[in-house]
Amino acid sequence: MNISTGAAGEYEQVSLGSTFTRVWARKWLVLASALIVGGGSCIAAFVIPREYEASVIIAPVSDDSASGRLGGLGALVGSLGGLASMTGLSIGANERKSESLAILQSQSLTERFIQDNNLLPELFDKQWDAPNHRWRSDLAPQKRPTLWKGNELFKKRVRKLVTDPKSGLSTLTITWRDPVTAARWANQLVEMANNTIRSHTISESERNISYLNDELKKSTMVAVQNSISMLLESEFKKVMLARGSDEYAFRVLDAALPPERAAFPNRTLWTLLGTVLGGLVAVVFVLAQSGRPAPRRVD
Repeated sequence: MNISTGAAGEYEQVSLGSTFTRVWARKWLVLASALIVGGGSCIAAFVIPREYEASVIIAPVSDDSASGRLGGLGALVGSLGGLASMTGLSIGANERKSESLAILQSQSLTERFIQDNNLLPELFDKQWDAPNHRWRSDLAPQKRPTLWKGNELFKKRVRKLVTDPKSGLSTLTITWRDPVTAARWANQLVEMANNTIRSHTISESERNISYLNDELKKSTMVAVQNSISMLLESEFKKVMLARGSDEYAFRVLDAALPPERAAFPNRTLWTLLGTVLGGLVAVVFVLAQSGRPAPRRVD
């Protein structure tokens, strides 16, 4: 298709064929630009530190024992919850799941994980003086890494937690420059969250049992004694469940394994995009140069 533009009775015919001719006339420039930019992108992809992603798929355990906290009324709520699930409704079914996921990505758990595994030197390796096992002497005190800074870095760049609303499964992904370390951190985080939640549940239930036993000794009314006994039974069940299960809050469906391929940068993609970009820039340059009016001769 030809496009005609007129100026002072003169017309210039611009066609796809003429555009191709202009670019073909400078093909070596286009090729050189594509190779240079593509090669630069390839070199950059090899120079930039590689990052690996290790993921563990977990299933948060639902609060099956939640109804037991309320005794007889809780049983009624539990039966209503079962009926509601059949109709697409939900009555407190995700309470324990939400709490467990919140703890898994909480600041307190992350800081304890960093502290227990001494990860600050690894997270801020450029500021760590490895031969002397201390922070670099030229660092100002206010710029030295802290647990708070480590938690911020971990939250923004290292750890990512995604939950599928349909299946209810969660995926914890750790991104790090060493694949073995990334897989180890992912599995250890889930394990620490399980241990933390289990220990908290046991401690809380043991306090409740102690309190309920004291109240049972004081009470003389049969109805009250029966209610306390039901509550005691519920607390004993929670303690037994917590002590008998290593995966108390999260069931690991697929443990993290060291990835063999880096997630970033994708060397093939970077090289391809760089080559295409270099060629396009050269084509635009050639067309822009050929579209300029020729300089007039002054006699």
